[in-house]
Amino acid sequence: MNSRQTRSILETGGRAAGFLASLYLNLGDAQASVGDVGAAAAAVQRAAHHLAVLPPGGYREFVALGIHRLAERVRAASDVDAATYPRTLAE
Repeated sequence: MNSRQTRSILETGGRAAGFLASLYLNLGDAQASVGDVGAAAAAVQRAAHHLAVLPPGGYREFVALGIHRLAERVRAASDVDAATYPRTLAE
């Protein structure tokens, strides 16, 4: 995601934009818990995409770790190519 896209998300999402990564992380966790691995994988991708709008710091690192752990869980539960998931989100 480039800076123009990030600004666009912040402008259109307002204050809620900072919560989208966490929202998709929790949605994906719930979907994985009920066995909907495909939907959970999509939520992981959305969460990772929205992580870019969070400023560096503890909250971003916490959410990034959660996304990484969920991606690992989804990867283990599916035969989807591992290359479609982010390897490290804390970068």
